[in-house]
Amino acid sequence: MLVDSEHLAAKAFHQIIKIHGGNISEEFVYRSLKGGSIFRAVDFVHQHVTVPTNYDVAAHYRQISFDLFAQELKAVDGVMEIVRSLKIVQCIASNGPKIKINHNLRITGLAHHFPDDRIFSGHEIGKFKPEPDLFLHAANSMKIPPAQCLVIEDSGHGANAARMAGMQCMGFAAETNPSEFMAHGAQPFADMKELYLNLSVLGLL
Repeated sequence: MLVDSEHLAAKAFHQIIKIHGGNISEEFVYRSLKGGSIFRAVDFVHQHVTVPTNYDVAAHYRQISFDLFAQELKAVDGVMEIVRSLKIVQCIASNGPKIKINHNLRITGLAHHFPDDRIFSGHEIGKFKPEPDLFLHAANSMKIPPAQCLVIEDSGHGANAARMAGMQCMGFAAETNPSEFMAHGAQPFADMKELYLNLSVLGLL
């Protein structure tokens, strides 16, 4: 939720699908894959197009997305001020591989806020949202009880994972229906200004 990577990831998978003769919209790809793992995305590609048996969808995606992120990736508007102002320990728990997380943090100027021991990847434990294991792994590594954790998410999958982990959650509803968050007990917010206000009320800024 720190960086706007979901659209660029969808753009990369959409390019792969087009290369192999698919005819679905980039928006449909984005809505279908938002908040999921790369394994789910690879399955999605195979469901919509036929690729050669020796073609590695994930490897081609990494190649395309690396260039897209380097050229176009930006931090979510207003998130830098929140990261700088938080009084509590913060970490990242992402479905993406650690090399991608670090790459994205460097591009967007957020890297120095998140040392390596505060970055957790689903690839490290073989578990991905919407399963709760990644959040529980992060909390355990940070030595913070799940009930004292606040998750900021941008997808229903992430909110579901937070709920199952026994954590509080706020959901960025700019491009996700607020009902998807509320269905998992998460508090939706519309933009970073609203999140800043919510965190201020809680005394976290």
